[in-house]
Amino acid sequence: MAQRNSFNFKLDGLTGIVFLILFLVGVYMLIQGIYTLLYYASPFLLIAALIFDYKSVLNYGKWILKMLQNNILFGIGIILLNVFAFPFVCAFLFAKSLFKKKIRDINKDMETETADQFIEYEEVKTERLELPPLKEERQEPQKRSETEDYEQLFDD
Repeated sequence: MAQRNSFNFKLDGLTGIVFLILFLVGVYMLIQGIYTLLYYASPFLLIAALIFDYKSVLNYGKWILKMLQNNILFGIGIILLNVFAFPFVCAFLFAKSLFKKKIRDINKDMETETADQFIEYEEVKTERLELPPLKEERQEPQKRSETEDYEQLFDD
């Protein structure tokens, strides 16, 4: 009898739970690192967001106030979420204002390009096209045979 040398790695319940816990701890540490990094950068991100497009920050504040007026519990929940996730909110507002600024700059560039330059066009010659006269004779449709009962249902 030939003996096979192979390595079998079976994931039983305990090993799967250990890997799941290690994965979740790694994800938690990654999010905690990002949170800490954004926590120290959040004042600068908020100031930059106000510089790039202050209307996006004001509209976000108006949205929170509107939610607070419409549904008090939902509005309080949004305020608490903003307090706990302040670095992520600052990063979101910075990204939103930067995106709006880029769109505004691109639109301004396109407007200056079209305003400063003439639009190229090709002059079309105006020639009268002579068409042959239409035939007044109309051919009558051919009568169908009586065997086509189904087709006769749709005839007028």
